[in-house]
Amino acid sequence: MPCLRQGPRGLLFAAAFCLFVAACAAAPGHAPSPPSPPSPPSPGVAPAVTKGAAIATPKDPIDVAITVDDLPRHGPDVPGVTRLAIHEKMLAVFAAHKTPPVYGFINAKKLEEHAEDRAALAAWVRAGHPLGNHTYTHPDLGGGMSVADYLADVDANEATLRALSKAEPAPAAERAWKVFRYPYLREGRDLETRRAIRDGLLQRHYRIAQVTIDFFDWAYNPPYARCLAKGDSKAIDALKEDYLDHAAFELRWADAASRELFGRPVKQILLLHVGAFDAEMMDALLSTYEKNGARWVSLDEALGDPVYADEPTQPKAHFGNFLSQVRKARGTRSPAMAPPPDTLLELVCR
Repeated sequence: MPCLRQGPRGLLFAAAFCLFVAACAAAPGHAPSPPSPPSPPSPGVAPAVTKGAAIATPKDPIDVAITVDDLPRHGPDVPGVTRLAIHEKMLAVFAAHKTPPVYGFINAKKLEEHAEDRAALAAWVRAGHPLGNHTYTHPDLGGGMSVADYLADVDANEATLRALSKAEPAPAAERAWKVFRYPYLREGRDLETRRAIRDGLLQRHYRIAQVTIDFFDWAYNPPYARCLAKGDSKAIDALKEDYLDHAAFELRWADAASRELFGRPVKQILLLHVGAFDAEMMDALLSTYEKNGARWVSLDEALGDPVYADEPTQPKAHFGNFLSQVRKARGTRSPAMAPPPDTLLELVCR
């Protein structure tokens, strides 16, 4: 069975998946209970990290910038929870944890089918958090899209960004949203298209919002919706545990990888998504990270780390998070990476 696969986190990691896959398979077919309304955050409570027990609390803080992709709509709808409620819950947690401004990267085409979601973007800006460009349609460069069409998709997103940032005086408002995040973390089909796209972005005066911590948070949103529909609370509890354990592992991995690659800690950039499960887990996630040594910084501060300015001049891959690309360019496999959870999560609550 796929759940028996073992990765760097050991047998407990694999066993946890077996448990919640089995829980879903055994779930009764009763009607689902509606999700509870958003509860107030409680930042002082950090859940125990079980499978990540080997990840010791660091001696030094790890500077982490939080970023959120796919605003205003990511993942399946959950009955009784609006997209505005998802945004508001995340924003309340950011406020409770006193985070610096959190960049939300938007795909404005989603507003064509869900114009009501503009209120969620307005709430984000009203709470003092900036927006950035994640392309208009969230295209995958692996599908053969031309560089010209890709850059045109970037341009198409700008009208919404300008409109939502109009409360700030120009050119400050434009500088704020001139930050770009690659969909799927795919920077090109190969090094040649990567270079052409990067040149186009730099000509448009964009900064690149790299990612160093990616624990595949997006992959937990579909099974969460399925488990809610089945009314399987045990499977949801297992999802929550694995989400936090995987997140804690990737925080410590990113810190260790940075020290090995660059001889020092770097300011980390965390990738999250604006899904229903992310909102449900946000308080526990930030509390877990704080327990594991995270100290919140803004994306602007993180991108001020010289490593993000110097590294693109070196040979590099065209896909994946920043640290994994540097590892590939340098031909190193240490420290070992955890297997991504998305394949196993596809089995949950089927």
